[in-house]
Amino acid sequence: SQLSIDCLTQLFDIARWFHMQVDGGDRRDATTFVPPQMEREGTAKTKEALEKLRLAEAKYESVLLALEEETKRRLNAERVATEHATQLAQLKDEGQTIANFLQFNEETTRRRLIDQALIAAGWFAPSAAVYLGAANLAGYLAGAIGARAIAARTGTPALLRGSMLATAASLLACALPLGFAWFFFWRFLSGGTGGVLMALAAPSVMPGIPPRRRGLAGGAIFTGVGLGIAASGTLVPLLMQWGLVETWLGLGGVALVLTAIAWRGWPASINAAEMLPANLRSLRAAPALRALYIEYALNAVGLVPHMVFLVDFIARDLGQGLHRAAVYWVIFGAGALLGPIAGGYVGDRIGFRTALRLAFVVQALCVALPLVTVSAVGLAVSSFIIGAFVPGCVAITIGRTRELIPDAPAAQAAAWSWCTIAFALGQAIAGYGFSFIFAGAEHPYPILFLLAATALLLALAIDIATAAFVTARAAREAPE
Repeated sequence: SQLSIDCLTQLFDIARWFHMQVDGGDRRDATTFVPPQMEREGTAKTKEALEKLRLAEAKYESVLLALEEETKRRLNAERVATEHATQLAQLKDEGQTIANFLQFNEETTRRRLIDQALIAAGWFAPSAAVYLGAANLAGYLAGAIGARAIAARTGTPALLRGSMLATAASLLACALPLGFAWFFFWRFLSGGTGGVLMALAAPSVMPGIPPRRRGLAGGAIFTGVGLGIAASGTLVPLLMQWGLVETWLGLGGVALVLTAIAWRGWPASINAAEMLPANLRSLRAAPALRALYIEYALNAVGLVPHMVFLVDFIARDLGQGLHRAAVYWVIFGAGALLGPIAGGYVGDRIGFRTALRLAFVVQALCVALPLVTVSAVGLAVSSFIIGAFVPGCVAITIGRTRELIPDAPAAQAAAWSWCTIAFALGQAIAGYGFSFIFAGAEHPYPILFLLAATALLLALAIDIATAAFVTARAAREAPE
């Protein structure tokens, strides 16, 4: 600074005075003070430092602008996501509705398509609608259990015709909003008639079909069940556009038309009171039948993860979205349409015991396939095969009951009614149990698929062990 230079000048003058006065030096020997050129060099370095600071400031300002722009984009994305939250929730519900549509589950289909409409129309509170759904399921179980006993008194054709009429009447009666008790009765009745038809319809027509074609015929019957559920899932939304009363009336009218078409189709000679399973062959088949009930219930357990949780697994856990998950449900539905006929055909060719064991193995492998690969091909194969076995295992199981109790239509009907009950109970227990695991586990899907595959392999083990037990017992009882 200038002050420093002035101080140096004064010190130089004092030193020169001492040189001349004390040392006796010559004035000419003392040079004139020349101040250092520090100011010009310092100014250059200062300018250089300022330029570096300016460049750094420009760089940091550019970074800050980029961060600010990114922050604006994120805030805008969050704002858009918040604004469309309702729409996204609606899309999710629609996707889940599509998934549930292909579950081939009457109780779920009814609850989604009808009960929600009852709530929306203000006819019932949500809690009351739950009880109505329970009434329908309870009626189904009661109908399946009591079908054989009622048919023994009324005759199977009369009971089947009466059940179809009662189903149509229950649908028409629900068009009248006369309170909870009214609906509870008619929903229980419609569930009961459904159980009766499921337990008796197929066994009643099988005796009139040549033995070599009964497996294929059974498959065709249960393909009709799948088509009927799919048709109802299409018809109900269309009718709902007119109103809830019109929907009930439309469903009742369709049921009456179908009843009229099928009225003369039931065989007149089948009587559930005839040919009860009191012969020796039927009694010896009892252990195998009891094992079949357990196996069929375990088969229901094995199907639950794909029927209930597959859409959520693909959409959320794999992050592929609901639209992609719906594609796999279409594949699942295509398998369901082909499965019954394929199962019945294979059973006719290789025997239903072998077909049932093969079904357990194939189902276990395909249920566990998502544990090994989640590729597009793997998910498509798993969806198609399990979709085929949802109704396909029905055709195979009813064929197995005929194989265990040949030439005994009433005994076959009794065995099939117990199979129906076992499947419904297995599906309900697994549904609630797997839902509990799904809600409580951090990563539930591997557990669900593993438990389902284990249930199917357990069914296979029970079938093999029972066959070995029956063979050993027959050998012991054989005369020497």
